Formats: sequence, structure tokens, C-alpha cells
Amino acid sequence: MAGALHGACDLKTLTLDSLTAQQFGALRKTEPFLLTDAASVWAGWPEGAAFSAAFSGMELPLRNATALAQHGSAGTTSSRADVGAYAAGKVGAGGGMLFSNHAEDASDTARAFMSLPPVLDGVGYDDIFSVGWDGSGVPFHRHDENWLGLVAGRKRWLLAPPHVRETPLTDPCALSAPVLSRLGSSSSAKNYAPLAKELVECEQKAGTILFIPSRWWHATCNLASDDGSRGGAAAPPALLSVAFGQQSLAGYATELPRLHAAALRGTDYEWLEHNAAAAVRAEHNGFEPLHLAAKGGRLQAARLLLTAGADVNARGQMEFTPLHWAVQRRQRAVAELLLARGANLRAQDSMGVTPTAYAAHVGDVPMLEYVLGRGGSCSGKLSCGKLARMKGHAHMVEWLQVRVEDGALRKLTPERLRAFYTKHNPEKLAARPNFVRNVLKKNSDERLLAKLTKAYGESPLDLALPEKAEDADAAGGREEL
Repeated sequence: MAGALHGACDLKTLTLDSLTAQQFGALRKTEPFLLTDAASVWAGWPEGAAFSAAFSGMELPLRNATALAQHGSAGTTSSRADVGAYAAGKVGAGGGMLFSNHAEDASDTARAFMSLPPVLDGVGYDDIFSVGWDGSGVPFHRHDENWLGLVAGRKRWLLAPPHVRETPLTDPCALSAPVLSRLGSSSSAKNYAPLAKELVECEQKAGTILFIPSRWWHATCNLASDDGSRGGAAAPPALLSVAFGQQSLAGYATELPRLHAAALRGTDYEWLEHNAAAAVRAEHNGFEPLHLAAKGGRLQAARLLLTAGADVNARGQMEFTPLHWAVQRRQRAVAELLLARGANLRAQDSMGVTPTAYAAHVGDVPMLEYVLGRGGSCSGKLSCGKLARMKGHAHMVEWLQVRVEDGALRKLTPERLRAFYTKHNPEKLAARPNFVRNVLKKNSDERLLAKLTKAYGESPLDLALPEKAEDADAAGGREEL
């Protein structure tokens, strides 16, 4: 199925109106597919100057194609740009695309011009909004299932099944099966032959929806319009791609087993209390009931499920634990409950991200401060600092510069620790001149932070002192904390 397609699509193609719930249930876990005649979903979409006006004032991360290729599927944020100005061609001329999966303002505006296809209700957990001129794209990556409707322009897709192990971070607009074969033969560390063999290509056109099953690899390249134009007053730039997926939790709950639906909705508590034990570890589409309770912020349901024997560290979609969901969804009360019941703050999902780092990913400073105080770490494949910069959370980046630096807690300097003890235990400092130096020598930073936080109710880093050069403490014997 590999090779240049010149406008063809190697995916199974159905019409949106003909897709039944039974068909969708059979296909959603097995293969990607294309739905045609879907323009009615966004029948009221504004065109040309109306589009620019509707989205004017909304800023999204501008993802540079080179940075995306260098840093992986999530990429980095080189800058932010106004959606309306980008669509009008006034910014972003140097390349890159606007992309966000937490674009609340843009998503709310987009919803006003579209209606959710009932058969796709419940797919995906993020709103996705992207706009890209021709030549921009996203390298190979994968995630949970989702659907993406192309409102305008054309988009080239490269897809591969989950069992493929090696994918390149090369510019997707320059990839094809022959190129992948050459890349594999030129690198002893990577073997792209299986990818080249399994590669499925599809050119998506405006008015269609492409569905991607969970964990399928995919890369995209935005293309010029059929007539080669670069925009105009009558329509959005024809090479402009807008992808939008959404989930309705209420609709999703209608297709869940009763226990899962009760956990997600936060209802049916009496029944839940008496019946949870029988199926508390039951899995449905990668979710145990506790995952859904954490995702929906249902504190009472989470408490009942844990009492009934739910695994507080159960793995689900994308290797998320319930704590991953609670932090990613800003559910502080549920996060506190899970941690009190033994949730693992160091657990990494399939992308190597910890629950702690997800607090930075969504820009939730109070949550990050809380989980760090409970012993969380910003280290990992994707650190707090990298994720905050990637998502364009300037307030989080500024906060991290005081508390966290590139994935590691800042060094506990003698000055910072001395100030902490001056506040909490000045007698100990007065009695032992070498106390600070010796405590730092004996304990790792994270061990010491955990001890002090437990003993005094706050961390030395809560003082938010500026870092200074380490001053000279006299040498001496080792002291107990």
C-alpha cells in the first residue's frame, strides 16, 4: 500500500451518514478510516475575512516544523501567534503551524459553527485545534483514538499500525516509503523497513473526517489547495487545515457499563457502594472505573471504588494511572485522595511523563506546587520545564525558574537552608555552627526536602529565595537532621 498517492487514499472510506454505531464499534479498534460527506458537521464555518475575524485575538502556540522534527511528536513552542492574523497570512510566514490540544477559547468558538456527529460522541479526551499553511506538518507520533475533520484545504497522512517499533522525526512533508527505506539503510541504530512496508498513505480533502484508532502512528503534512491558491477574500486559505475533535462526557457515559458510567458521571452512588466490589477492576476501552472517576473529578465515586478494592495505580489508556488523569484534569481533591491511598507520583505514562509533569503541561501552578511538596519529581523523559515551554505557559515557566530547573529541583544551597532553619528552628543553628553544611552533605536534595516538608509543613523551596553562590561553612563532623 506504500508509495506516492497523488490524491488517492488507501483507507477504508465510508459516508458519515451511513456509518452505524455497530460498524463504528467494529472498526474503531482495528483500522483508521475516512468519512466523506462530513461538511454538514461544520456547515456554519466562517470563510475568508469572517474566519480571521471570528478567531482574532486568540493566541495559539506556533509550532516550528524544524523544532517539531528535533524534539518529537509534541514539539516545542517557538512563539505564539494570533489565529486570525495567521489565517490572514500576516504572521507565521517563516513556517510552522498553530496547534493546541487545550485551546479552550478557539474550541469554544469552533463549537459555535459545528455539531458533533452522534456516532463519534465520546471519542478522544482533548479538544484539538490546528491551523497550518502548506509545507507545515507534524512528525510521527501516536496517542489515544481521535477523529479529525478537515474544514478547508488538503492534508497528507502517513499512518502505520501500533506494532511498528521505529519511526523517524523527519519532516513529514519529505517522507514516502522509498525515503523511509533509504533512511533505514543509512542508520545502523534505526530500522525503518517495517514502517516502509506497513505505511498507509491518504490525502484528506476538505469536508471529510479521518478516524485514528488508539496507538496508531501518524504523521501529517498540510498541502496547497487543489487550484494552488494561497487564500482570498471568499474563503479561508484553501491550504489552511483545521482539525477539531471533541468529547462529550455525558454522551460517552451512555455507552459504558453501569459501573463505569456511575464513576464518570458521579451518580448512582448507592448502587455503586453495594456493587462496586464485583467489577471494580473491570476494563472498558482502556479505562477502569477509577480512571473515569479521577478523570471526571468524582471524589465520592473515587472513594467508594478505592474502598471496594480498586487499584490506585492501575494502568489504562496510554499507561495513565488514575493520578495522571486527576492531575491532567486539574482535579485537586481527587489527587489528594489518590496520594493519601498510595498513588505513585513517579509513575510514567507511555510517553515517559509523570503525573507531576502533567501539572506543568496544563499550566496548573498550585497543583504542581502541591505534588512537588508530596515528593513528586519533575525529572523524566519530558520534564516540567520542557512541557511548560512546549505548551507556552509563560506563568508556569516563570514559576519553574524559581523552583525547578530543567527537570531537577534547584540545589539546596546553604543560604536557602539556613534561612529555612532561621524561620523554623533557630536554636539548632545557634547550637551547631556546622549544622547546615553537614546536613547537606549527608542527605540528597529530594530526601532532605521530603523530611523537612513532613517535619515543618513546608519546603525550603517555598521561601522562593534567589539562588546565590554557596558560602563557606566550616568543615566539621556529620550531624543528624
